[in-house]
Amino acid sequence: MTPTTSDRQRWFAVLARSGADKVLEMSQGKFNDEEFHIVKAPESGMVQIRGRAGGNGDAFNMGDMTVTRCIVRGPDDHYGHAVLAGRSKDYALCVAQIDALLQNPERHRDCYDSIISPLQAWLETQEAERQARVSETQVNFFTLVRGEN
Repeated sequence: MTPTTSDRQRWFAVLARSGADKVLEMSQGKFNDEEFHIVKAPESGMVQIRGRAGGNGDAFNMGDMTVTRCIVRGPDDHYGHAVLAGRSKDYALCVAQIDALLQNPERHRDCYDSIISPLQAWLETQEAERQARVSETQVNFFTLVRGEN
């Protein structure tokens, strides 16, 4: 199975939204027997982010954001990429390694089931808990009709 662009977008979204601590915790010890060649070592830099007024208006420069990027070549010659918010070099290296392994048809299922699926379930649990907290403070407004004047 060759992953499509949308497959990669889905697993990158899970890895990016999970955060450095959770991804590093879930992948701990998973790459000990793997040989990765670092093509571009993790490095931090700035990118300019743009916004749109009202979501669809004219684009404007909103500000700068720190990102860390990394590229590795996996043991099967698949290239793994990572561009993540923040300055965690370990996080960027880990995500690039996961990306390289997920592209390998022989390792995809094992890596997906042991890292991506649990992270996705954790994110869904976090979102459900957040929704529960928000709904506790929900106010229902209603209007009473007082008769005719």
